[in-house]
Amino acid sequence: MENDVAETAHVPQSSSDVKVHGSICCELRKILDRIASILPAMESARPGSSLGIHALCSLNNSVEKGKLIIQHCSECSKLYLALTGEAILLRCERIKSSLNQSLSQIQNMVPPLFAAQVSERYSLMTVNVLNHVLACFTIAQVLDYLRDAKFIIDSTEEGAGKAILELLQRNDSTEELELEAFQIAASKLNLTTPKALLIERRSIKKLLEKIRSTDSKKERILKFLLYLLKKYGKHNMLDAGEHKEKFPRIKSTSKIINSEKTDDSADQGEDQINKYGSVMPPEELCCPISSKVMCDPVIIASGQTYERALIEKWFNEGHDTCPKTQKKLENFSLIPNTCMKDLISKWRGENDIEILGPCAKSTSKEFRSWESSNSHSISSLKYIPTPLLDGKSVDYVYQSDHSNVSFISSENSNFLDSVGLKEMEISKGSSSPLFPWSADYQKYKSFSKFEYDMFLRFFNTLSELTLELQDKAVDNVKVLLEGDEETCYAMLSNGFMDALICFLTNSHEKSNVKALKTGAQLFLAFLSNSRVEILSLSEGAFPLLATLVNSQIRAESLLILERLSHQLSCLSHIVSSGIAPSIIKLLSSEDTKLVERATKILSEISSHSDIKPLLISSNCISTLASILKDGRLSEYCLKILHNMSDIEEALDLIAKTNGCLASIVEILDIGDRDEQEDAVSILHSVCSHSVENCMLVMKEGVIPALVDISVNGSEEGKETSIKLLRLLRDLRHKECFDSSCNQPVPISEVERSPMDHSAKKQSISKSSRFFSRKMRFFSKPRSLTLF
Repeated sequence: MENDVAETAHVPQSSSDVKVHGSICCELRKILDRIASILPAMESARPGSSLGIHALCSLNNSVEKGKLIIQHCSECSKLYLALTGEAILLRCERIKSSLNQSLSQIQNMVPPLFAAQVSERYSLMTVNVLNHVLACFTIAQVLDYLRDAKFIIDSTEEGAGKAILELLQRNDSTEELELEAFQIAASKLNLTTPKALLIERRSIKKLLEKIRSTDSKKERILKFLLYLLKKYGKHNMLDAGEHKEKFPRIKSTSKIINSEKTDDSADQGEDQINKYGSVMPPEELCCPISSKVMCDPVIIASGQTYERALIEKWFNEGHDTCPKTQKKLENFSLIPNTCMKDLISKWRGENDIEILGPCAKSTSKEFRSWESSNSHSISSLKYIPTPLLDGKSVDYVYQSDHSNVSFISSENSNFLDSVGLKEMEISKGSSSPLFPWSADYQKYKSFSKFEYDMFLRFFNTLSELTLELQDKAVDNVKVLLEGDEETCYAMLSNGFMDALICFLTNSHEKSNVKALKTGAQLFLAFLSNSRVEILSLSEGAFPLLATLVNSQIRAESLLILERLSHQLSCLSHIVSSGIAPSIIKLLSSEDTKLVERATKILSEISSHSDIKPLLISSNCISTLASILKDGRLSEYCLKILHNMSDIEEALDLIAKTNGCLASIVEILDIGDRDEQEDAVSILHSVCSHSVENCMLVMKEGVIPALVDISVNGSEEGKETSIKLLRLLRDLRHKECFDSSCNQPVPISEVERSPMDHSAKKQSISKSSRFFSRKMRFFSKPRSLTLF
């Protein structure tokens, strides 16, 4: 249990990962690090009373909440985080108060000597923080730090939130007001580059996917933020300083959010808070599904406690996992949690609260996943007044099918096309138009209306600009096309790709490196829209790319090929272009970026029958073994080896290449499930080839890892590992390890004399550097179950 707690309490340490509220998260992280340093020791004390169990549960719950807040501020939309800053602040204060209360209770329960010497017992344990090492603390020291800790919202981020809140508070709006508010918020949140705008759009879309059709008001606010971002985002590509000079800070107004309401909405269990008035029920007394105080708490196989009726409904709907941990359950037994029930009764008595009837009447909304109700909770939007959205005069609609944004007037039902919104000329005094050096673009305002000759003129003019202007133009193209499949397909049908290949060919013939790089960047900008499939390219496209792999734009060419290798329509063309030998050679490059690109490309094309002989003849398996040992690209190396494992010559090379089997076996222990599946499949193919290969695999100590995967792996991993264990079970280990293994024994002979299921305990060779080390983690009965 100690290990579990320590792992749960781990918090990401990099402050740069937090998008907004960095100072709040930094302070919260310091608190969680101090808690993490003493949590295992407190768990080991195991206070036996119900109050002690309650305090430990509360402490763990609060630590997890703090971790989720930091994760939330690292992944969520900047605009949304600024909009809900006060709620996040109140959440942190509530967590701090809960931690303080729990630690104080535990301090009074454990022996005084233990309370003062927690750090002595765990003096060897350290926790990484900004200074890399943080010594363990006593409970008293952590409590002192908690009392002095303060959470403060950054004034700049607060100003960004106020700008959007004041816009939402208005009864009507104009484009000028929208633009002004957005530019103030964007400049304060550093949403002034194409990359930042792209990340922000994706973050809002993820939030929308989480709450779609579950809360109409929150959905309207998020759609409005996306509307602002898509309509005015490209207008905002100026320096933050220009924005600050052009638009003065919005004057502070009275609080938009009533403190009592915000406090209610800042955490889960809003219905419960309203029901009990000003009394806030402890989280530990609430069911994780409904966030309401439980009446009949029961414990399930995962150790979590739920309201009986709600968890029964969860199981009756066909679920076989814990709603909170999402782990598969071994059984569906329900054990009454009498200790929790006593705590709930005591809390009700102290607060003079009576609940009549069962607590289990709940809607399907309460059965949203744990992740969506915690990691991406946006309940703090509930009490934000939004006359701008609540009125009937206007509505803001985001059409997700084609990333379209439309402004709808209910009076005349006039629709502005999303492409027009994305590519409209920048408003007066804000900035210059997009691509002012392109007469064709200024005329049509959209790439969807371009033709072959227009594209060529655009490329040629662009290549003559300064590098700074080129980079800006390419970024603008990427932002314009991101998520807009309709425009992308229109460009393809109008000759965009043919014109681009022609431009690259001419630039290559003229040895114009600057133009080649420009063309490659445009190619990548177009391919950044992963939903667009290029059904065909001109005849000379892939031979050209094969040539450019050995040119001065090698990196860009490899990246283009990597993107194209994910499209089935391009795979055969990449193979037939003769580019494979050049890519295979790059595996031995000293440039790690080139090695990474080459490995990823080969992982996609190595399934092609024409590529496999080239991989074998080039002796690249030894190179792949060294890359696999490094660990960073293990997923792609395993995929290549797996694709080759249907060729006998490749199996012999895998088995006999120095370090290859050892690296594959190590993946069984440290790899993710997909990597484990490939690794087990490769080993099964190798062992099926000859008994000699089986001996080599056995010497790497593969048995414990295979047993573990057969129990805890994916379905495919379990199936293949059991097959391999059965194959290895039929070998006489002692005789094989004592012999030289130089004379292969046909597998058929071994299979005709299978060992009895009650076989003798195998003796393990001292030369097995891996097997003996791993066996410590498995008991003998378990590791020998299949032997």
